Amino acid sequence: MLAKEMADLNTEVELLVREVLNLDPSTPVGLLEAANCPAWDSLRHVALILKLQAKFGIKISSAEMVGLRSVARIKQTIMDRSNKN
Repeated sequence: MLAKEMADLNTEVELLVREVLNLDPSTPVGLLEAANCPAWDSLRHVALILKLQAKFGIKISSAEMVGLRSVARIKQTIMDRSNKN
């Protein structure tokens, strides 16, 4: 994946997380995890996964969904999937 593509992916994921969790635009989301964000509850986690699947055209299994509890892990998973294509 090219540097620009990675930057675009980072930006897109962060915007999507900010939108789903209804976070203030000034809130840094790069290191955000479910454990340190009260807005990241189980319902919003499901909404986030559904939006990620739609946005990036990927499928996320129930088993994978449980592990995607941080923005860093989400980005890594999407990058890994992008590199396979």
